[in-house]
Amino acid sequence: MSRIKFRRCALFVVSLLISALLCVALMGMTFAAEEGGSDQDPLFGGGEGTSALPYIIENEADFLLMMDNVNNIIAPDGYFGKFFKLVRDLDLSGKTLNPIGNYTYPFKGNFDGMGFSINGIDIVKEKDSYTGL
Repeated sequence: MSRIKFRRCALFVVSLLISALLCVALMGMTFAAEEGGSDQDPLFGGGEGTSALPYIIENEADFLLMMDNVNNIIAPDGYFGKFFKLVRDLDLSGKTLNPIGNYTYPFKGNFDGMGFSINGIDIVKEKDSYTGL
């Protein structure tokens, strides 16, 4: 009698463990789907940073984020081998910006302006002779 109870208890515990593992796996898949998985970098207007699917710079916030990520070493590789595409004219009037990159931490990505312009930009050039935009 106790052997039968033990087997039932063991089967119950095993089924609980399998159920818990399935729940954890499904939760992980849900979080990845909500975060956009690896298809897009939610920090920009879309894209993956590849030549086929470049990061999209569609507003001033996207452009300033790219600048901050390079200058504050959030992108320590300077976006080496990454591609960016500007999809509309930007107006940065009234904003004083640091150059994007310097000798120590340069911008190493590819930026395609697609014929659009960045207007009203005021760059503060420091003593460093190696500066980007």
